[in-house]
Amino acid sequence: EADVAFVSLVEEDGRRLRPAAVHGMDSVSLADVRWPMEDELVTTMLETGRPYVFAPSFSPPEQYRLFLTTLQHEGIVCGASVPLLLNGRPIGFLDVGHREPRDYSAEDLTFLSALGQEAAIAVRNARLYQAEKRQVEQLQALERLQAGFVSSVSHELRTPLTILMTSLALLREQGEACSTEMRRELLETIEHHAKRLEGLVADLLEVTRLEAGQVTLSRQPTDLRALVKRTVQAFVPLTEEWQQRVTLHLPPRLSPVSVDRRRIEQVLNNLLSNAHKFTPRGGHIQVSVREREEAVEVSVQDDGPGIPPQEQEHIFDRFYTLSTGRSPAGVGLGLYIARQLVSLHGGSIGVESQPGAGSRFYFTIPK
Repeated sequence: EADVAFVSLVEEDGRRLRPAAVHGMDSVSLADVRWPMEDELVTTMLETGRPYVFAPSFSPPEQYRLFLTTLQHEGIVCGASVPLLLNGRPIGFLDVGHREPRDYSAEDLTFLSALGQEAAIAVRNARLYQAEKRQVEQLQALERLQAGFVSSVSHELRTPLTILMTSLALLREQGEACSTEMRRELLETIEHHAKRLEGLVADLLEVTRLEAGQVTLSRQPTDLRALVKRTVQAFVPLTEEWQQRVTLHLPPRLSPVSVDRRRIEQVLNNLLSNAHKFTPRGGHIQVSVREREEAVEVSVQDDGPGIPPQEQEHIFDRFYTLSTGRSPAGVGLGLYIARQLVSLHGGSIGVESQPGAGSRFYFTIPK
């Protein structure tokens, strides 16, 4: 019976081994130990598939000194190691050690090899279990998101439909008695909520096309200054009801980039809509364009409530929403669509935010 035993596994990058399970000694003492996979000793053991015996007289290569020094502190004077193989592929090693000198018989090494095979199978099963567990958790998370999505979509559809039906009923009931002013207000209400429904349906169809890989880009060399200026100018009237101030910062010159102009306008409009939604009455929205070394960056800064750190990593997820406190939260598709479209351009998108200090959304397009 061994005094100590431990299993070391190949790290994800396939370049090093790390201790994964320890018995008979303090696992903390091995926490920082790593072994290179390219080492001659490791390579030999993997090629032969046979156990390797470490005797007291063994003189280790430099990269093993930390490991063997740790074992010596534990009083280990000899041991044996066997590779763990799955379908001929190395996944790690099983090591045993003793605090008294001993000779390992052929029977000992045969038993250790058999134990190594069982350990390899156990590792495989544990990994399969963990992978299945992660998959189940992901599916459960997706189900929760979809349930929330269905609820959000139902709300987003029901609200404008109710208003549309109410407005139409008033027009029908009032008939000729309806004043010109009331008729105008009702028609404007109908138009507003019809456009809201149209936008929701368009977003749903866009997500379907993006996820099916059916969105292709029609790229053209573009000066983003003109595109951003035009998009912002068209958006400004939407902010007037809340008396929000929109400022635009453009550089005097900018390297052209190859983009699908309509899609980049769509991305910027989604970021502007998000800023408008979270910026308070009388607040300030800033749009900036700047040139980086290998890309052009467009950013939209608001002075809203900011985004908690734990929410930021999910803010671009499909169906993910945050409450605005003043308007419907939406269905969580605008930022998701923006991320997908920027990704199609080979760019990146992100957010910088501190609670109470507003948020800065930005995206980059490579030159």
